Amino acid sequence: MNEKRFTAIVIATFNSDGEYEIFVEKLKDFNSDKVIKHLKANGQISLSLNRIVEDELIRIATIWQYKNKKCWKECQKLWSKFTGIGPNYIVKRSRFIGEEIFSW
Repeated sequence: MNEKRFTAIVIATFNSDGEYEIFVEKLKDFNSDKVIKHLKANGQISLSLNRIVEDELIRIATIWQYKNKKCWKECQKLWSKFTGIGPNYIVKRSRFIGEEIFSW
């Protein structure tokens, strides 16, 4: 059975550059070598944080890729702890998750 890669995407809109900077620093701090090693061992392939520059809004797209849906579920045990640490920030989020149907 050929399992499909699983992807999670969050588009986040921030009220200010300060809120954006808090989030970025918090994400970088959370992703220690130990955390990255754990996530990779449990099937996370990559994490990408991308500033959206097509308009005046302060937005980012965060993209997580996993070997399959089971790996995504396993890694969520650790990722669910992210919002409970460090400084708080205000953000509006849209979340999309799904199986890869085509890539190159």
